[in-house]
Amino acid sequence: MPDYCLHCCLEHSRCTCDDATKAQPVKNPPSRLPAGTLLDERYRIGRVLGAGGFGVTYLAVDQNVGLRVAIKEYMPGSDAGRGTAGYSVEAHTLDDKEAFDFGLEKFLE
Repeated sequence: MPDYCLHCCLEHSRCTCDDATKAQPVKNPPSRLPAGTLLDERYRIGRVLGAGGFGVTYLAVDQNVGLRVAIKEYMPGSDAGRGTAGYSVEAHTLDDKEAFDFGLEKFLE
């Protein structure tokens, strides 16, 4: 299986990053998924592309087909945070759960 640069999510042999970038590890903020996280045994998370009121968008690679993809994660900052394991997203409190669930439904739509 090819190895990928987590800055550009291309195979290292095709990486477009400059030497200074290549030398640095990808350090996503603590409230975000760590670079290198594997989702669904397929998608390798790279760097954060952006974040807004409903979620976070990551650059990633679909390792099954070798293509770069964008992954959007539902992460409403006001109602939720990272779970204790560091990968799940959970409502802060029981009072936040209703708003969290409603937002998740809209996010999925």
